[in-house]
Amino acid sequence: THPSVEANWDTALTQGKLLYGIAADDEHTLNNPAGAMPGRAWVMVRAASLDANAISQALASGDFYATTGVTLQDYQVSQTGISIAVVDGGSATTVDFIGRNGQLLQRSTGNSASYQFTSHEQYVRVKLVNGFGQTAWTQPVFTERLDSQRPIVNGASLGREPATENSIAPDSVATVFGIGLAN
Repeated sequence: THPSVEANWDTALTQGKLLYGIAADDEHTLNNPAGAMPGRAWVMVRAASLDANAISQALASGDFYATTGVTLQDYQVSQTGISIAVVDGGSATTVDFIGRNGQLLQRSTGNSASYQFTSHEQYVRVKLVNGFGQTAWTQPVFTERLDSQRPIVNGASLGREPATENSIAPDSVATVFGIGLAN
């Protein structure tokens, strides 16, 4: 009766809004054995350490992915494309590269895949589904920010852009850390 959360996410991304995708349990029946049990959805963070500040910084910069069980072995973003690999979980994984308006740009099956940017995607995100129905979603990469004059704003490469200063996507939400920023 309504668009899926994923379709709504693509609508927002197509409008140029940087929104990070998350996965989390929504438990209302903890004492009901027939209900949904916790531990079925979470985020995996790429942080420099297990320190709370490092984890918070990775979350704030989008250096994480959402999952219901698919584990990434590697995820790299460059100016020319994305490469991704999953930990072999004993089943084939479908790797979908998704762009503007939720359009399927490329589909691969296996434990690794790569996608070369065409510069017409607006953004690219990856959805992975294994043979057990478990899913993972990467954060979107806005391809128009890949040239050195308009750096990428995704935590997958944050801090490794060719530009000397970082920028943020128009109409997106930003997190600023510091002292004395506001009264």
